[in-house]
Amino acid sequence: MGRIIVLLLLIFSFAFSAPAFANHNEEHSKQELTNAVDQALRFAKEEKFEESKKMLTYFSKMFLEETKHKDSFTMTELRVITTSHDKATEAVTSVSMSLEDRVSALTEFRLAVDALYSDQQPLWKETKPIMESRFSGIEKAIQMKDEEQLQTAVNRLFSTYEMIRPALAIDLSAELQQRLDSHIHFLERYRSHLLEDRGKTEQLKIMKNDFETVYTGNTHDEADPSLVWVILSVGGMIILTLFYVGWKKYRGEKAEQKQKQQL
Repeated sequence: MGRIIVLLLLIFSFAFSAPAFANHNEEHSKQELTNAVDQALRFAKEEKFEESKKMLTYFSKMFLEETKHKDSFTMTELRVITTSHDKATEAVTSVSMSLEDRVSALTEFRLAVDALYSDQQPLWKETKPIMESRFSGIEKAIQMKDEEQLQTAVNRLFSTYEMIRPALAIDLSAELQQRLDSHIHFLERYRSHLLEDRGKTEQLKIMKNDFETVYTGNTHDEADPSLVWVILSVGGMIILTLFYVGWKKYRGEKAEQKQKQQL
């Protein structure tokens, strides 16, 4: 009897300790990877490009090791992280790229990695004021009918979108991502007609509203994996309890039959 209880306790204990240990290792790995990218970005801002490159190389090795033991990444996520990492590496090794462009490439990579691992509000949503100022710049240039200022404002919006696009590709649905891309392509194609075509400015308003929706919407609404495990664990606990109660009842019935036979 005592051995059975000990065995049940061991099984129950392992059921909770195993996922806790796995979650701890996973969180530690996430932290290491995000720290590596943070360091790479900081070194790039300080123009320590060799150190930044080393951190990117470290990230690459760590991430490759993680993908060997984890198959939960989608093909889109792997493609985005790989492409963004390559772009960041190219930025820190280039001999002609400006510091602003280097930092932008590292920031783009940092936002993508955060979108991949963050369970809370992603960092790319912190760029909302920047994107709002980009649209305001375009609208102001249209009101002033200043073509040169308009083209500068459009270029700034494109640069900001390029910086956050990898993170969006991870967090948003393919349909919503395509809708934003279509807006950008439209603006690129008709950028020289915004001052003279009222219909194009109306399309710009729709574009602005769609970006507003993206920034205010919830992109992390999937079920919490830890909650799923709790459900499974509770189910397992119930099964073990029923097994123990059934076994105890069986032993009681056997003992009762034995007593009757002895009378």
